[in-house]
Amino acid sequence: MAHYRFPTLGSYTTDRDIRYWMNLQCDHYESKQMLRAGTFTGSIADIKLPAPNNLNAEANINYTEEERQGGMIDPSVSSLGWLLGGPIIDKLRAPFDILLGRRDMDERDTTFKDAGFRKFEFSWTLVPKNFDDADQINKIAQSFQVLSYPSLSTFSGGAKIVHPPIWNIQILDTAQGQSGVYKWDMGPNVCVLSKASIKTADNGIYSTREDYPAATQISLSFQELEPAVRIDTNQGTQAGQLVSRSQARNWGGRGNDL
Repeated sequence: MAHYRFPTLGSYTTDRDIRYWMNLQCDHYESKQMLRAGTFTGSIADIKLPAPNNLNAEANINYTEEERQGGMIDPSVSSLGWLLGGPIIDKLRAPFDILLGRRDMDERDTTFKDAGFRKFEFSWTLVPKNFDDADQINKIAQSFQVLSYPSLSTFSGGAKIVHPPIWNIQILDTAQGQSGVYKWDMGPNVCVLSKASIKTADNGIYSTREDYPAATQISLSFQELEPAVRIDTNQGTQAGQLVSRSQARNWGGRGNDL
């Protein structure tokens, strides 16, 4: 497991000098839903950065149009029309409908189709204060690039690749005196890293030992691995929150502040 942190301990006194940290833990892909709902350990990489100023979360819910007939059990005027008319009366009434410009009621509904996978975007501009800071920025940037890709399967002779790693994302509030207090991160569930953009200082400015860049911009895009599900207010301790499918089927989610 690789542990990376920026800024390093030499750049500040205690963790509380930076109140909000973002912790990004990278683990091997897991196909079993029960294990996806478990605890993340950062078995591949554990990265801590100051919480970014801009947190972008995008939720898309998809709908379609369908005709929904109420039927006899629907206590509405349209459903009672069957009792007052019927096929024979409809045929007798048809010419008058045409004459008067009448037509059947529009019975379409906007009907739920699926919940799109939530997307999250985070960005930082990291400026090192010393050599250790610069070295950690370099390793963090490389890790995000490398860990967004699939790996080569060691048992396939180069014929197979393994699904890219999955990520757990949390914001930790050090002022509370404990980790695991999530604020302002919109509660991402298990994610994959879909895009990692790295940009070093413009005009080739290098000012640190070993020629590290004076500033590095990191932009990350994540997408949840599974659709999110809302837990209603009468369904236990996770009420009013969004959890992943695996969490909903097993023992609930990590919680968020929604």
